[in-house]
Amino acid sequence: MAWGWPFVYLNLKMNDQLGLSVYSLWHNGHCAVLVLGFFIVASGCGLKTRDAIIYHTLNVPPPDKEFKTPIPQTLMIYRFLLAPAVESDSIPISQSKGAWKSVQRHRWQENPADLVTDVILRDFDASGLFQKTIDQLSNLRYRYALEGTVLNMHGVIKNGQASALIELEAVFTDFEAPRRAVKELLRKTYKVEIPSRGTSPEAILSAFNLGVAKLSALLRADISSILEKSGSGDSGEKGRRAHLQPDAVI
Repeated sequence: MAWGWPFVYLNLKMNDQLGLSVYSLWHNGHCAVLVLGFFIVASGCGLKTRDAIIYHTLNVPPPDKEFKTPIPQTLMIYRFLLAPAVESDSIPISQSKGAWKSVQRHRWQENPADLVTDVILRDFDASGLFQKTIDQLSNLRYRYALEGTVLNMHGVIKNGQASALIELEAVFTDFEAPRRAVKELLRKTYKVEIPSRGTSPEAILSAFNLGVAKLSALLRADISSILEKSGSGDSGEKGRRAHLQPDAVI
């Protein structure tokens, strides 16, 4: 049995080498999986960064106080509706050949009709036209109401020039008008188109801000003029700013 010890030694050595080979194979495979996973994650992050969705809201500065003596009544501004043709998510841009595309990476943070409502409500309140301006969630008693529907809100690119188009149908009602008097004091469609400084979505969105500000100013001017002429608002001072012309042409 003298030959047994070398055989056992050789067998153990072969087993050790086999174990090292298996370990080496497992270790190298594990590293390869980690490296592959790293590249997949890195590629995914790069894709997400490049194609990340950007959400936008309206960034419109409020107006200065325009009326020293407010109409001693309360105005209720209902949430504007959104026409079915207007997209509530991505920002649509029409091309010169009549084609449409939605900029999927640039989206409204909220329903665009709600964004327009918030700006107009804030502007009426800041302008001092009415003693109080409230939204539809308020329980306060009110005499006047403003409501409407956003008919269009999209970018336009034509002959290399871009603009932002906003179209709104507005209705202004006097719920305490005398008997047999017309309660609906205003029903008008406003169409505002503001040139953009460029054709990029960011430039067109900046034009949207100017467009909503202009639309808000026209509404305040028209309503102030109607109440002054009818006398139903008992507005006192008649001091609109020069830039608030009720029949301004856009």
